[in-house]
Amino acid sequence: MAVSLPLGNGVATHAVRVIHRVFPNNPAWTQTTREIIALIRTHLERVGVGCTGSYAAGLARFLTGHRVEAREVNAPHAHTRARIGKDDTIDAEAAARKVLAGVATAVPKRTDSVIESIRFLSLARDSAVKARTAAIVQLQDILVTAPANVRENTPTGGLAAVRHCRKFRIDRARLNDPVQAVKLALRALAVRAADLDTEIKELESALATLVHATAPTLVSRVGIGTIHAAQLLVTADENIVRFRSETAFARLCGVAPVPVSSGKSHREEPPHEAPPRR
Repeated sequence: MAVSLPLGNGVATHAVRVIHRVFPNNPAWTQTTREIIALIRTHLERVGVGCTGSYAAGLARFLTGHRVEAREVNAPHAHTRARIGKDDTIDAEAAARKVLAGVATAVPKRTDSVIESIRFLSLARDSAVKARTAAIVQLQDILVTAPANVRENTPTGGLAAVRHCRKFRIDRARLNDPVQAVKLALRALAVRAADLDTEIKELESALATLVHATAPTLVSRVGIGTIHAAQLLVTADENIVRFRSETAFARLCGVAPVPVSSGKSHREEPPHEAPPRR
């Protein structure tokens, strides 16, 4: 962690101090947190923090809880790493200097509100949907090479095939017969898909409760359901003041046009990079 401190000596306006990283199970953790709090309350202006959406989420919560002005800092540029290398101290100092230079201006997302609860449930639902799709696709792939009497008696369509395969009766004494073995495999995949479907419905019900309580106006719009509203809430986050304008939010969503002019040609087009989901 690095912090910028005002000098006020007329020559250099700020200095950068690096506080070496420690972990909660380290005996120095309590002493270091006291040092950080004392430094914050005495001299600190701003703090630059990297990876606020992952490894540094706890640090961002800690700083926000003590009313510290934190700024989100991206990973160091590849040229910087090639020139001076990479370690915790170098990264921390580079983060502080980005804040000083006004390059890092984004406010970290809050991770202590209902939006974080919606994000957790959305992640669990998304992974369950992917797993259900994988199970159904594999079931259909197995049917392609299954014995004729099994393949021809199974209805087409993913959900219909799942419902049919769940009813298979298996003769476990004859698993050496490909017919019995394929029935067991298909029933296992069908049961997995059905269980995941139940899990998805449970998560969607919990999401609907949170989303409707958090943004009732949003879900009242035509074409905006629970899942779309949840994604919009996660993208915007609770501290909506992070966005200076509607244009800034459009840029985050990947729909704001960017200039691609050259010479006498002046035009704009949508950005080529897909926006991050989280």
